[in-house]
Amino acid sequence: MLMALDDRCIRGLSLIELMVAMALGLLVIGVVTALYSNMTSSNAALTNASQQLQNGSYAMGFLSQELRHAGYYGEAYTASTAPAALPDPCITADVVALRAALTFPIQGYDAPVASPITCIQPADFVPGTDVLVLRRVSTQLTALASLDSQQIYVQNNNDWTDANNPIVNVGVVANFTLLAKDGVTSADLRQYQLRIYYVSPCHRYAAGATACSAGADGGRPVPTLRMLELTAGAGGARLDSIALAEGVENLQIDYGVDSAGQGAAQDFVTNPAGLADWGNVTEVKLNLLVRNPQATPGHVDAKTYNLGLSGAVTPAGAFKRHVYTQHVRLNNLGAAREAP
Repeated sequence: MLMALDDRCIRGLSLIELMVAMALGLLVIGVVTALYSNMTSSNAALTNASQQLQNGSYAMGFLSQELRHAGYYGEAYTASTAPAALPDPCITADVVALRAALTFPIQGYDAPVASPITCIQPADFVPGTDVLVLRRVSTQLTALASLDSQQIYVQNNNDWTDANNPIVNVGVVANFTLLAKDGVTSADLRQYQLRIYYVSPCHRYAAGATACSAGADGGRPVPTLRMLELTAGAGGARLDSIALAEGVENLQIDYGVDSAGQGAAQDFVTNPAGLADWGNVTEVKLNLLVRNPQATPGHVDAKTYNLGLSGAVTPAGAFKRHVYTQHVRLNNLGAAREAP
């Protein structure tokens, strides 16, 4: 005989109990959602800051290393007559001009309001930022059999009395006739390196574009430190543009001038006064303003950033930023002036 079940044993949740359970469930979901959102925001902020740190450190390290190599031309050579004005760094085909330009391992343009040279397109230049030009030769020797006829090379033989030392020319074997001290072996050959550093308003051009525009970088242009590098092209030597570090908004340079010829700078200026002062630059202070790749929601940058002798800037906006500074000695220029 079946016994009737107690109604209390099969009764479900009451409406009040169900509402309490739902409220607790929603509370748990809310807490988990908030926790996930905070973790996601924190991770995004950390990634943003890490990328900025990486970009700024790389840019500063790269420029510092290049400055330390400025003026390295291999063996000793006979200096050519200095040009009457700073060389045009956009010249790539005139080997006579390229040889004369060796007199100025470093030159620059102080915060121009527009692109100061023809090889930097106006739309690819951030007004008010500095432009740095460096010259040297490669630290690696080039064999005669490996010459590229579209590239520029420098050959020197350490003979101060030879008016043809060094030879600067395109990579054709017949162009390089200097011999080493043994009178038989061909003198050292190295690739001519000319590099121009500047700040561009974007990293990648929009599809089909040949310069920075509002559509660059997917419609959100990212300021970038770029380099024009002398390299071999299909029709001869040319300057190729290479993006070095995203997020670099400003580059300001203080030049240390050694007017006493002692190897150390006596004064720092933003723009050496003339050719003699450019030839006496032995130290440089770099100032880079670098922003995060992505804006930070709700952030308002009210900070003022000191960029050396050029003064301070207050860029504002929703990007977090950091200033990187470095004092660099131009070893190949300063060491030669020191007393023995």
